[in-house]
Amino acid sequence: MENRIIRKEAPRLFSDIFMLFYITQMSRAALLIYGDALSTSSRQDVVDYFKMALNNTMTTYEKGLHLLSSKGVPISAPTIPYPQKVDFVEKESFISVIGGKFRPLTAIEIKHLQVNINTNALGKSMMLGFSQGIAGIKLCRCGTFLWL
Repeated sequence: MENRIIRKEAPRLFSDIFMLFYITQMSRAALLIYGDALSTSSRQDVVDYFKMALNNTMTTYEKGLHLLSSKGVPISAPTIPYPQKVDFVEKESFISVIGGKFRPLTAIEIKHLQVNINTNALGKSMMLGFSQGIAGIKLCRCGTFLWL
């Protein structure tokens, strides 16, 4: 990349809170990836490596959560009201949504929606920030990729 496309006089792109949120979100993703890698490893040296990586990532994630909380950034999970009575599924299939019938979302589905919304907002903010950090660059579409 040529130096002429970098705007060195550009103001700072991201706030400390944004960078902290980014680190926390990346730690969340790393926990999933390292956990999967650990569960599919059999060699002891590889198992030890992923255990170490998981422990370091857990520490980073936990520190990120505490820092976000101390800065007043809401980090709580969606709350679901406690049901007043127990309802049992009688004739409907759990996958009836395929046939056009709807059912209430499960707690884990609500949590996944929240994580996806956070991830999408993070990605959108990063794209917007980086797009402001380069001077008039022409992009050309070649197949499915964008090139400078």
